[in-house]
Amino acid sequence: MEKEEFVAALGRHTGSDALVFVHGYNTSFEDGLFRLAQLAWDIQYKGIPVLFSWPSAGRMRAYLRDRDSADFSRKSFVDLIKLLRSSGIDTIHVIAHSMGNRVVLEGLHAYCGELRASIKELVMAAPDVDIDNFRTLQARLKNVAKGMTLYASEKDRPLFFSGKAAGRVRLGGVTTEPIEDVDIIDVGHLADKLFALNHSTFADVQMVMEDMARLIADSERPPHNRTRTLRPMPEGQTPPKYWQFPR
Repeated sequence: MEKEEFVAALGRHTGSDALVFVHGYNTSFEDGLFRLAQLAWDIQYKGIPVLFSWPSAGRMRAYLRDRDSADFSRKSFVDLIKLLRSSGIDTIHVIAHSMGNRVVLEGLHAYCGELRASIKELVMAAPDVDIDNFRTLQARLKNVAKGMTLYASEKDRPLFFSGKAAGRVRLGGVTTEPIEDVDIIDVGHLADKLFALNHSTFADVQMVMEDMARLIADSERPPHNRTRTLRPMPEGQTPPKYWQFPR
């Protein structure tokens, strides 16, 4: 599909909302499309679902290649957001998974001045991003995204090994360190299979999908107001540091 065809397809939709999904490492174009379709169906999204597919090698052993590909795809992601806005899309939500968060966070940070208040909800699912690096980006990110939600798990095996290899803790593997202006939701109790990767809980577990659906539909905060099963943690502390799905 050429750019002009894409813009024409956007114009044929009656709504002005778009949901952009950015896939992670080791994901083919076809797998990214399938995940987007699944997300749009499971959360019953009524707007325009859009896939930003950066050139992952789609192979387990191509991690370093994928990391480079993610880094040089930032500008293209920003160009997509600009195109959506110039095509009459008023409300844009972004869901980024794993290494896809490198594309999104670095891109939004680098072009913050051109994208002010462009994103309504930024959902970071198991982000394979250095947590300290994220803190350096955060001040500018909050000028681009009105709301930021992190779905994290200390049981996420790929993020554990990524952090070991880098010698740095990954953002998606930490649930107990508060981050200003970010709602941290611990999904570890929902995906705690001994030999599982536990890396796609955001799309594999119904309770998480339901919370995400409410977030994108209403932007209601704090999280326990929209999803009653979420527990503010630590218990009795106000404001809470994070929220947790029960066992």
